[in-house]
Amino acid sequence: MFTGNCPFNNAGVLDILSGTLVLQAGGTFSGGSATNLTGIVQLAGGTFNINGMVTSANVQLNGAVLHGDNVLSGTFTWIYGAWNSSSVTVATNSV
Repeated sequence: MFTGNCPFNNAGVLDILSGTLVLQAGGTFSGGSATNLTGIVQLAGGTFNINGMVTSANVQLNGAVLHGDNVLSGTFTWIYGAWNSSSVTVATNSV
């Protein structure tokens, strides 16, 4: 679990083999980011921007805020959290 003033920035592959990675300080997923199919990436606090096409599986918005221009491809679960001040594009064949 990342907490405090440690924002998360990813432009590669985030591979969680099992369990849940809880991100609580916000951050950015840049174009080209991808998450795997087995573990869960939970955006649980702070403000996140999904900048460019991000391919995801098992990503959950669970208390964080989406901000800016976001493009979702793959699977994204909105449990709760705000989408204020954001534009969100959901790519074809995404869930």
